[in-house]
Amino acid sequence: MAYDFATVDPGLHTAIAYWVDGERTPQSIATVNVSNKAKTDVEKLLDLRAKVLEKMCACHTVYIEGVAVYAGSLKSMTSAVRGNLSLLAYIVGVYVSCFAKQESRIVLLSPQWKGQLTYDALAVWVGRINGCLYRTEHELATVGMGLYVGGLLR
Repeated sequence: MAYDFATVDPGLHTAIAYWVDGERTPQSIATVNVSNKAKTDVEKLLDLRAKVLEKMCACHTVYIEGVAVYAGSLKSMTSAVRGNLSLLAYIVGVYVSCFAKQESRIVLLSPQWKGQLTYDALAVWVGRINGCLYRTEHELATVGMGLYVGGLLR
């Protein structure tokens, strides 16, 4: 079965949600966690790629949250200085590469899709829309992204 679309909240610990158009909850959510044994960035990326390929499902379009630096955010600026955003950009590239192999249409979504919502606020909005709670911020973010793409979270 090919899903209509997938949403990806990229990172070393991440979630991928697979959707059918018009649904308020994803058909499935796959979590991907990079091994703690991976010491270098290259080892982390290779481990991530192998795990993504294992958990990847066919879908027509894939929405992947992109990378951005926000001058007003101390967390964002600290990540940029430490080089974490560079690693995140490489991680996004891993997802693009994996899904492009199955000829999915790839859309990089601005991290601003959720506006100024905190994860607590996003959990409330998502809960109002689909009545579900999610175990991790990554699962919540990828579901929120799917609801945003589907026009249900604006």
